[in-house]
Amino acid sequence: MRTKTPSLLLLLLLSAPALADVPPEATAEVGLADVIHGTVEAAGAFHDLTFFGNPGAKVKFTVGPDGTAGILPAIVLYGPGGLPVTIANGQAVLGETGEHTLRVTAPIGGSGKYVVSIKGKLATKAGPVTSTGGSLPFGAPAGARFSWKVKGGAGTGWEDPDGDATPVSGTSGKGIPCAETGEYRLFFAGAGGDATASVSLKMPKAAKREMWLSPHGFGPAPVLTAVTPAEGLVGDLATGVEVTGTGIHENAAAALVLGTTTIPAAALEVLKSGDDVTGLRMDFDLAGAKTGTWSLRVTNPSGAPASLKWKVISAGSVNLPSGVIADTEVWYVEFTDDFTAAMDLFGLEAPVGNETLNAAAAETVAAYMIYTMRECFGADGLTGKLPKDGDFVRVSFIVGEAPAVAGAPGVAYNRLVVGGYSAGGAPSDNSTLAWGSSGAAADTGNAQVDDIGNAAATALLPVAEMDPLDTDLTTPSFRQAFLPMKADPLKGSDLAFFAGNYLPGSDAEILRMGKVVTAIQRLGRELGFVGAHHVARAMGLANTSEPNGTRLSGLPARFGLFSESGDGVGGAFTTTEFATLAANAKPSNLPGKSSTLRANYFRMIPGYVYLLPEATTTVYYSQRLTVVGGRPDLRPEDVHWLPVSGSIPNGFAFATTGLLTGTAPFLNVSSQWYYGVFGFTVTAEDKRTGEGFASAHRLNLVIDANDLSEPEKSSAQSINDTQVRNAPDP
Repeated sequence: MRTKTPSLLLLLLLSAPALADVPPEATAEVGLADVIHGTVEAAGAFHDLTFFGNPGAKVKFTVGPDGTAGILPAIVLYGPGGLPVTIANGQAVLGETGEHTLRVTAPIGGSGKYVVSIKGKLATKAGPVTSTGGSLPFGAPAGARFSWKVKGGAGTGWEDPDGDATPVSGTSGKGIPCAETGEYRLFFAGAGGDATASVSLKMPKAAKREMWLSPHGFGPAPVLTAVTPAEGLVGDLATGVEVTGTGIHENAAAALVLGTTTIPAAALEVLKSGDDVTGLRMDFDLAGAKTGTWSLRVTNPSGAPASLKWKVISAGSVNLPSGVIADTEVWYVEFTDDFTAAMDLFGLEAPVGNETLNAAAAETVAAYMIYTMRECFGADGLTGKLPKDGDFVRVSFIVGEAPAVAGAPGVAYNRLVVGGYSAGGAPSDNSTLAWGSSGAAADTGNAQVDDIGNAAATALLPVAEMDPLDTDLTTPSFRQAFLPMKADPLKGSDLAFFAGNYLPGSDAEILRMGKVVTAIQRLGRELGFVGAHHVARAMGLANTSEPNGTRLSGLPARFGLFSESGDGVGGAFTTTEFATLAANAKPSNLPGKSSTLRANYFRMIPGYVYLLPEATTTVYYSQRLTVVGGRPDLRPEDVHWLPVSGSIPNGFAFATTGLLTGTAPFLNVSSQWYYGVFGFTVTAEDKRTGEGFASAHRLNLVIDANDLSEPEKSSAQSINDTQVRNAPDP
């Protein structure tokens, strides 16, 4: 008698181990339309992919290496009972209801990345079965619906996977929802003989997903929406690079990738809005980096990657900010150590010893100054016309020290120093300087230092608010315009305001932060206007014969008086001075690069508190809602206010400019006194960036008691106090 040789497929099935209680390196619940990118870290380890199946379901598996350095793993499919299920030509027909497990195992001694594609369809029919009575089992996932029929008898009930029974009657049922995944049963009985029962299923549509799995997590890839800045200069330390998006894990990693070269992110910081991760902030060391287009790659712990383009560029190809064009008039802007001491006149010098707060305030003031200077030179960076050839001159501003070669003989450059007392030079009357005495020759040496004098002499506030040359610090208008925090200067707790993710937690914090932001913005913009004016004068582009009309092309028409010598200012701002170390108006051999100052700009927040000023019936009400913070060049007209959500008094309207106005009637529709507490929410948005906020507010409307009789007046005042002012929030 001859013995048959078992087939190779049978041998594989016989040799496949049962689903033993050995923990996998990673496990995930997958769907029948998923693509799984897996990373096996330990040599020879395995991953378990589980999915629901029912008898008759057909599932196809495609497996392979993920990338050129990936692995080709082995796969074995196990049924709910833990026994292997045959896979022939990559396809399996399931015979049981329940959780199936696809085990993906790395080669012996191997580890790496793989990809598995799963495509399957659950069986949509069960039966028919014929008997005098009994049950018909069928498997269904949550979200499915089943219909049943019984011929020669009737249905008596059905049972869900938990064993809970629902009675039925008749010969059919249609569209019954399945609330959970598992095995269901239809019960039936024959009418004096055999009955035939059958079930049909309508399955929910399987979602097509691309997922990543590792020992550290499972999930889809993050979605990146923006990166700022999107480039860096070769050899530099690119700081404060922010990438935003959704689905970013708080333990995500980031790196720049070009071919086989990777630059990992340093100083990685997670950005959040509440509990939600909104992005990452990081630095990159670009020393030795190749120029070109890199990928800024963010990778979740699961191994799920997402990337945006990021350029590493040379000095000659820097993509300059708006208003700055390469190979142009370059100004190196330096803030000296005395700069922080100069801020005490605005109440912006931090307490002694708090160097962190000092640095944060100084950096933010400097950032507002630089942005304002760029803004002054217009969208195209035009400063005016050269006296000789009539061509336009453009500028670049670079924060920090000039290159070491800039001071070498014959190398032309411009340097704007902002800080305390400048080193030498008479205030704007040096006859060797182009902007000195009438008809003077142009500056011809790098060693010349010109002191522009103090900021008060070039104040830019409207004369109606304050005479720029008025140095009487007791004048209310001066204190209001220039010294918003002098009576209550910076304190240690104010450091929290400079954090990029800070949100005020109370009305008191909103008021305090509003003062800090106002002082920072006012000083920064004041210095920016003065600096821009000084740069223009240094380049011979400003008409100094017009004391109040000197301006560059594109400049706001807010220049105040300019004092060349600084005489008559009484030393009010003698510690806030500008100086230039200049060569000529057309430096050569400079790259024209520019970098944005990396400051924690204040985010846009409400400039007003929860409880608005009180309104009175029959009296016209006007209250403009404002914002503080936002981008340094934010203007009031850039803010768009959306319609209010909630209730405002009858007769009131809210404009897109943030103005709440109106006159409330004395009586309501029932001819009763009109009063109450109104609660509403407003939303403000920056038209350019979309940044904004929503905040809730309360408005008390009291009764106008002026023309009432004494008894009525007393009653109205009681209502105003008890039912309006002291009433709970709406």
